[in-house]
Amino acid sequence: MAHYGLVLTRSPGEGGCTQPLFKLTGGMLDAGHQVTWFLLSDAVWMLKKGPATMELHGELAAMGNSGVKVVACGESMEARGLRPDETVVPAEITDDTYGHLVDLVMEEWDNHLIV
Repeated sequence: MAHYGLVLTRSPGEGGCTQPLFKLTGGMLDAGHQVTWFLLSDAVWMLKKGPATMELHGELAAMGNSGVKVVACGESMEARGLRPDETVVPAEITDDTYGHLVDLVMEEWDNHLIV
């Protein structure tokens, strides 16, 4: 079993990448792999409860229930006024974003994709 890291930087509606990422993640999980989503910049909007991301809520919840770990940049959340209690799924909020990301890439993930 491999551990894959998906580093996301785009907002949920930008570039049409959200649905393909859910499909990619689902395929990885179906193949028995471990998956972590690392949310930076505008990608943290994906976690926000509310009408703008309502269509993502079910998929995010299912993904979280399937064992996908979500890590979010605390600085990105703070800059956008998002609080940890406003997230759709539990997320690990990191204050040492790049240090944490380097640790994951170097020590935990077998492969990664940056979107």
